Amino acid sequence: IFSISCLETIAGYVSDSTDCNDTDNTIYPGAEELCNYLDDDCDGIADDNLAYILSFEDADNDDYGNIAVDSLSCELPDGYVLSNTDCDDTNALIYPGAEEILNGVDDDCNGLSDEGLNLANYLQNQIKVYPNPATDFLLINYLGNELLLLEITNITGEIIYTIQTQQQDYTIDISKFAAGVYILKAQGITAEAIVPFVKE
Repeated sequence: IFSISCLETIAGYVSDSTDCNDTDNTIYPGAEELCNYLDDDCDGIADDNLAYILSFEDADNDDYGNIAVDSLSCELPDGYVLSNTDCDDTNALIYPGAEEILNGVDDDCNGLSDEGLNLANYLQNQIKVYPNPATDFLLINYLGNELLLLEITNITGEIIYTIQTQQQDYTIDISKFAAGVYILKAQGITAEAIVPFVKE
């Protein structure tokens, strides 16, 4: 929009016609270029002279991104990270450096599944013994379903308790045990777990 007049000045008009967006007073020739996908300085290029960041979507929020979904922007978008080494961006428990467990999955993203583990590790991970130290009762939670032979031995190797069970939650009365260190051994069909505990 322009006007030709014999007056020296007209209110709301200037002699400079280089503004590329006259609806925004922050956009004009020589303005600071911001990361906003707009041509702030009217040089014909949006977001020029700004550093761009290559980032990757982190859908499971484990701080490791998916190499297949990236963004190139002058700001780090929400939900994106700089790392692209997540091998499963749908599971927050799977990432580089995660604990490898016996589950047929590459938990630590090193290209191998269940490396360094065997069935004994699996059974060990399936059994939780608590509280430890214990006073009157020892609680055993088993995530599997195979028949277990439970044995408790003292530090001299003497078996002082034994039972077979397939219960997933089992309680052992240890109130009459002498204070000291004991070993609970869970013997399954495929492997065994050995868990030390303290009787107070």
